[in-house]
Amino acid sequence: MATHRMPAEKRKKQIVEVALGVVDKYGLHGATMARVARGAGVTQAALYTHFKNREQILLAVLDTIYEEIFRIQEGARNKPVIEGLREATNVYSRFVGGRRTGGHAYLLLEFVTGSREHGLREALGRHQLAATRQLADIIEEGKDRGDIPEHVDSEQLAWMVTGWSWALDVAQLMGLRSSWHPNVSVELLDRILDGIDGRPDSVGAVLS
Repeated sequence: MATHRMPAEKRKKQIVEVALGVVDKYGLHGATMARVARGAGVTQAALYTHFKNREQILLAVLDTIYEEIFRIQEGARNKPVIEGLREATNVYSRFVGGRRTGGHAYLLLEFVTGSREHGLREALGRHQLAATRQLADIIEEGKDRGDIPEHVDSEQLAWMVTGWSWALDVAQLMGLRSSWHPNVSVELLDRILDGIDGRPDSVGAVLS
């Protein structure tokens, strides 16, 4: 197989992008080294010059998805908390709608059902914890600025927003996005974020 020579880092990034497409099409178990190599236009032996094994490629795929999640959430920082979270969730919604697999939902489910011996499920859990901590940190900074009441539990609120994103992911994955979004999606997010104001009849009671 003839290969086009390119800088190592660029080739590595290309392999990860190809692997993401392979997982999209064939699932985690169908993401073989042969399919990734063929899609990248390299030999299987060449893959091992950039990655130790198949699991490392799959972990790099997961890294790529969560790098985008972290970037989207970071957009909420240094803004009024409610405004920032609404903007971030709007961007995330477009991100989900723009991916054939429904954002990282497909990978999430694939990694959850993956074999424990390869550590892919655990890696997914670590990524999600880091993403939720990022949201909680952003909310804490807003509390320090006086954007929201001090009694709001930042970590619990972060997990509630994360739960909203999971629901959007799964709706997209099941082909039900048009039924769930925007009406139910927006209403659910409103109930979560409006509850921050501390009204006794709002979700804020759960967060206090």
